[in-house]
Amino acid sequence: MSVVSDDEEGQPGAGQEPGPVPAAPVVSPGSALGQVRARRRELRSERTKVFVIPGYGAKLAARYKPVDYERTMEIRRGAAKRSFHEGLRNFAELYAEIDTLASGCVEVVVKDPDHQQADEDGWVGIDCEHGPVRFEQHLAELLDFAGQTNGGRARMVVLELFPSEGAIEDHFMEVSAWMDNPFLDETYDEETDDDAEAEPEDERELTGESVGSAPPA
Repeated sequence: MSVVSDDEEGQPGAGQEPGPVPAAPVVSPGSALGQVRARRRELRSERTKVFVIPGYGAKLAARYKPVDYERTMEIRRGAAKRSFHEGLRNFAELYAEIDTLASGCVEVVVKDPDHQQADEDGWVGIDCEHGPVRFEQHLAELLDFAGQTNGGRARMVVLELFPSEGAIEDHFMEVSAWMDNPFLDETYDEETDDDAEAEPEDERELTGESVGSAPPA
């Protein structure tokens, strides 16, 4: 006997086993529907973006993925609780920012356009031969500050890696804005293109002045 939940009562087919999912109709990839399908798959795929770490002459950066809202709230609650127990309540916000960066970091990269594994922008994993390196003890070892990280905790690695707490905050604000909408850059570009098409060719059209007339004396 099937059990029907309160949410299912009164719904068509409530209590019945779900049937097979119908196959999607075949469409041409170049059609409007085909393009929308492809765009939806792209929207659902995991996005990453590289952000330069300040203080290293644009030679060092971190590649991030978005951190979802639920995980962000979990990080903030945990940072507030830990900072309270450590007697450092004023650092709760900074701790939350660092922990969010650590959670979203996919790998730390360096600028090396000539490397065979470099991406199209010239970034390559800081130790690509052995796999991705994040904000961890191995990064501290590679950059020669392993003795200052209290066992390689991500938070201590970030604090030692960045030139100042202010630099961490600025970096977090930039990364966080992207995490909130990983497609923000694309949306902005599309809106800019539309606005550009709507702009008059000459500013004098806005005032009604004849393009061919001489300026007033």
